[in-house]
Amino acid sequence: MQSSNSEPTNPLGLNLDFMYGRGYLWANHERLSDWITLEMLRMEIPDLAFPFDARGGLDRFRNTRCLVREIELGISEVGLGDLLRQAAAQLDRFQDLQVRFLADAVHISVRVQAMGADAYVSFRAALIPPEPARVDEIHLSLYDYRAYGPLPFPARLVAFELLTGLLNTDLLRPPGRGQSFTVGVAGDILSFRPLKLILLHIFAHVGWKLPNLSDVVLDGARIRPGLLTIRAGTRDADWRMAHSNGSANPRDEFQLTQTREGARALGAYEAKDLFVHADQALFDGQIRQAMQTLSGYRDVYGLHSELVSRTLDCLLATPTPAHLAEAEAICRELEHDHRADMRAMLARPTLALLSPARGDQRAQVIYHFERLANALRDRGETPDWILAQLSLAEHVSVERPSDACAHLREILRVSPRNRIALEKLRELYTQLNDAAGLEEVLKRLTGVYTDRDALKNTYLQLANLLMERDAAQRAAAPDAMASQGDELRESRIYLEKVLRLDPTELDALNTLGESYVVGAEPLRALKTFGSAARAAEASGHPRRAARLLYRVARLWSDELRDLEQALMTCRRALALWDGADFSEADTESERTHADLLELAAKLCTEREQLTEATDYWLLAIPLLEKEVEQAEHLAPGSSDWIAPDSRTGISPKARLVDAHRQIARIYQERGRDAAAETHVNRALEIDPYAQIFDTPTPSPELDAQAKDESLAAEFTEPIVGTQSTGEAPEFSRADALTRKLLPPTSEQLEADKSTSASSQSAKPEEPNLDDFRAKYRELFLAKKAERAAQQSAAEDPSDTADTTESDAELSPEQMIREQIAEARSLDNPMRLADTLDELIASHFDADDDIVLEQAELMRVSLELGELYYYDLEDAQTARRHLERVRDEDPDGLGSQPTLLTTLEAIYEECGALSERIRILNTRLENADSAEMKITYRLIIAQLIWDETPDTPGEDGELEGRAGEARKWLAEVLQSDPQNEAAHRLLGQIAYTLDDYERAARHYKSVLKVAGGGLDAIEMERDLARLLLDKLGKADAAKGHFENVLKAAPGDSIALDAIKQCQAATEDWAGYIESLGREFGLLIGQPEGVSVDAMIQLDPETISSAVRVPASQIVADAAHIVEQDLVDLEQAWGLWGSAFALWPEHVDALERRVALDRTLDKSQALAQDLESYAELLLDPHARFEILNEAATLYANKLERPDLARPIFAEAIALVQDEEEPPAGLDPARRALRALQSDTKS
Repeated sequence: MQSSNSEPTNPLGLNLDFMYGRGYLWANHERLSDWITLEMLRMEIPDLAFPFDARGGLDRFRNTRCLVREIELGISEVGLGDLLRQAAAQLDRFQDLQVRFLADAVHISVRVQAMGADAYVSFRAALIPPEPARVDEIHLSLYDYRAYGPLPFPARLVAFELLTGLLNTDLLRPPGRGQSFTVGVAGDILSFRPLKLILLHIFAHVGWKLPNLSDVVLDGARIRPGLLTIRAGTRDADWRMAHSNGSANPRDEFQLTQTREGARALGAYEAKDLFVHADQALFDGQIRQAMQTLSGYRDVYGLHSELVSRTLDCLLATPTPAHLAEAEAICRELEHDHRADMRAMLARPTLALLSPARGDQRAQVIYHFERLANALRDRGETPDWILAQLSLAEHVSVERPSDACAHLREILRVSPRNRIALEKLRELYTQLNDAAGLEEVLKRLTGVYTDRDALKNTYLQLANLLMERDAAQRAAAPDAMASQGDELRESRIYLEKVLRLDPTELDALNTLGESYVVGAEPLRALKTFGSAARAAEASGHPRRAARLLYRVARLWSDELRDLEQALMTCRRALALWDGADFSEADTESERTHADLLELAAKLCTEREQLTEATDYWLLAIPLLEKEVEQAEHLAPGSSDWIAPDSRTGISPKARLVDAHRQIARIYQERGRDAAAETHVNRALEIDPYAQIFDTPTPSPELDAQAKDESLAAEFTEPIVGTQSTGEAPEFSRADALTRKLLPPTSEQLEADKSTSASSQSAKPEEPNLDDFRAKYRELFLAKKAERAAQQSAAEDPSDTADTTESDAELSPEQMIREQIAEARSLDNPMRLADTLDELIASHFDADDDIVLEQAELMRVSLELGELYYYDLEDAQTARRHLERVRDEDPDGLGSQPTLLTTLEAIYEECGALSERIRILNTRLENADSAEMKITYRLIIAQLIWDETPDTPGEDGELEGRAGEARKWLAEVLQSDPQNEAAHRLLGQIAYTLDDYERAARHYKSVLKVAGGGLDAIEMERDLARLLLDKLGKADAAKGHFENVLKAAPGDSIALDAIKQCQAATEDWAGYIESLGREFGLLIGQPEGVSVDAMIQLDPETISSAVRVPASQIVADAAHIVEQDLVDLEQAWGLWGSAFALWPEHVDALERRVALDRTLDKSQALAQDLESYAELLLDPHARFEILNEAATLYANKLERPDLARPIFAEAIALVQDEEEPPAGLDPARRALRALQSDTKS
């Protein structure tokens, strides 16, 4: 009996069955988290009474404490590495933690940055079940410590601090108390109960009761590349016998001595007993005592490997001259016995760094690191070779960054996803200004990073890089635009990826907007910059929002020539600017503020709003004067030739003169000649050669007019009244006003310098410009208010009583209008909004006599709506007034782009989807080109679909919105059947609705019209995935994956997908070809390698750094050829090549031995058995294998000369055993027989 495991109360994937009158819960191959897989679990349900009612399902056993009978857990290398890296991120001194599973050991490396140290440290860890097995306890033994640079403490202490720090983090802290959950730390041996800890993590998280482990004993733990397996079972021998099915003892699979690394781990574990006193002193922090103890061991153990490693570790951590000399002596002694001694080579780079410089110290360090890296590569120790290469690149990069890049690229050939090497390459390529290399590295990093922030920043950096390249290409060849669009399109792809990760990322929005500007797409740029401004304002950055709105205003003005919309945007930006905190204002902010005021003033001038333009110029002038002062400070003595600003191409002095020129012209147009003359004089003081305009003839009324009307002259004179005492330039005013702007002669420059020097010496103190500007603004506002009051009083010059009586005679409408005029003069948005609102309310109030004409009502409503939205930020009230204008005057003000744009922004903020669509419909009706109509239909369709809810409970609404979006897209396709954006969106809609056939059709349409590049490749990949995963069309998917691989020959993901397609269609011959292509990419032959070439391959022609992965690929091919193509002869050759490439590949050798027997290859069988025996550490097992090989040589191959030494070696292995194997005596007799035959 078996029940389904699909119910939501069964998160562990358990099943129920019965056997021999007992009930069991079991599960197989259930992935429970990123790092734990429940490979096998069988638990007995205690006290289960029969007959059993199964209607309650598995949930009835949630609180039952079941008995574990057998369990096997799988822990992945990637998942465990990510978990440890998250824990290490909480530690301050350790970075770049890397975990790699080897055969029977774990390689751990970390970068130590503490107390002046910056070096990599690696060590290995092995799981060693105690003998005899007790409960489920296991020991984690650390060994083989290696430091690639100076450390503040011995490497053993650094590893000890790392592990204890990790165990104290929230992620790895034991979840319970008591001995069962304790992780014991005894130096570099950790003891713990893994099953208890893991099952508590698994069961408690899903609300199930922890099972009973009281009768469970650990069968073993096995570490293989990529996977750690822990297996345990009950002590009950009867139960084991009943469920064994004749299989071997499971502990036989977990013999640690089966591999070379396992033997090293056991050797290091046993050596710890020899040096226990020194280790105890070291881990207690008594380094000096530890060194004395180790020194005493030298006479007993000589150059014992573990003793030498401990001694060098301590000597180099305390680098006194005596200790360095002793370390040098040990290294020389080691190199005397064996020049390539690994312990000496590991110590040499650190010795060169710490020893007093003799000659070129850096060259010595680089030489020793190169020697160490070469030795590690030859030994096939890839993880440590990578660390040596990283350290080598770090030192080489100081003087030869290009050579450092070459070393890092070697790492990437072996480990293409090595994050540390890629990040270092990014730094070096940035330093070298190598844009192509930097682009490649950034693209590879996007496939490595899993952290959202790191991925987002990389996408953004990549987009900026592509934008810079596009700008450089456009500057170099402005006419060749067709070939310069790829970078721009590709940069947008990455920016869109950034915004998918973080829709409010301001830098991405800003860069995306700039890309649309460069690509001559102002409408998209407007939308992007507007979104960025709203995001900046919402996140509390009003100054940044104002800068973005300035870009919007420039687009409205320069690209679209909509001056009204540009001016409205400037007003909104200035409102944000005035509300910002300027306690830490910088120069760039002041420049942007000046640019904004200058643009607003020019827009007002073009729209003939001269009063408002005057106000903006008067606020901009102090900022421009400060900019001139800063420029003169940076270039003293050459103020007449200040360099132009990089943003505008105009010098600050020229901008200031232009500001005075513009405001003077405005004053002249307004008939305020005295104020105009003031600014003319100021402009000529700054630049005597400025050409402004002809000054009007002075009149007797000029002085009187200046007293009443010259606002600028009144508040400028008290501040700038201190004139230079130097001699005035000799020229007539009439000439100065009409003179052309000419560069001064050298004599004039010298005269100006002398005049400037004399005037500076005459002045005791420079005026404070900050006080100047503050007073300037204060006087400006005060005079403005005073002027409004004077105008109000001038209308009725009678006394106060008469004025009150006159006011009483005014009608309500006149009073409201006077209040409106007063609010305008005081520049008070709140008061102006209240009075305008009162005027409109009085119009609709039947009790009031105020009746506005329809045109005036619409005009006032429009002004009030914009005032509420842009100045008072009250979107709901603004919406009410603006909708009135749209609905009641659809052909007049209601159809203006300004009103529609404002309403669209309001609807977007309020989430009013239908109203936004209504606005876009209006724009669609008013569009004057087919292209714009298509654009608006696409926007409407995208808007409808983007607002689609993702909750599965609203399927009906989902279908409805999909239908609406498809209706608009159908109209697009009627006008443009090959529209890429329409087909792309239709494909997304169909995919979301699980209509995969339709999605595939639209994806294919996109591919037909796509212009190539990264976007087309990704669409090809999406289509292939859809065909394979959703439609099961592996043949069709394979073709698209092939296209992806053609565009990116090194795309391992596409190659894996092709193999997946071939496996699904049982195209095993094609699968073999794909493996050949993968093998070729690995060894530098992109065209691929045939099966025969794999068999005949000479391992010496392959780099030692890639032999292990090459062996694994050949082994995969051998498995397919043997199992699916049933070509045993070819499989035999492939298994032999796999073993030749990796002499520790036990599985390959075992399969080859099996085929030796099947194909009756006695000669090869005897030789392979000899190789197999070399890999075994158990003397009994080695005896059996060697005995079989010798028997083959003696009896079947008739080679007694080869049989005799093998028999002798086999007998020597076990002849001293207390319980020798049964075949010992027959082996002795066979050897004596061979020896007697030789004598005879």
